[in-house]
Amino acid sequence: MTTAQIFILTEYGEIPPIDYFAGQLNQVFMNILTNAIDAINDFNSRFKFAKIKLNLNKVTIKNFIENCQLKISIADHDKGMSEETKHKIFDHLFTTKYVGNGTGLGIAIARQIVE
Repeated sequence: MTTAQIFILTEYGEIPPIDYFAGQLNQVFMNILTNAIDAINDFNSRFKFAKIKLNLNKVTIKNFIENCQLKISIADHDKGMSEETKHKIFDHLFTTKYVGNGTGLGIAIARQIVE
């Protein structure tokens, strides 16, 4: 399967000094970004390559301070999650991917690390 380029756009604001474990935070970002890229590829699989190239396949990462907390937003250009998915997204073993393509662990692990 031929895939189009996916662009990672960043909009970083000021980041205050924070204590964190780099390896764990990297795992969180990798799990979330992998899901975003998979969502884009799944969306694109419905179209011919010529049409896919016309879309800006992007993931946007932003950070901002809100209520004295560092917030990070990661968004893809896909249609978003259904209400049902939003309620289950952090459940252990929940996946929206096809059999053999997802374990249902990535977002649950990301949440566990962040909490």
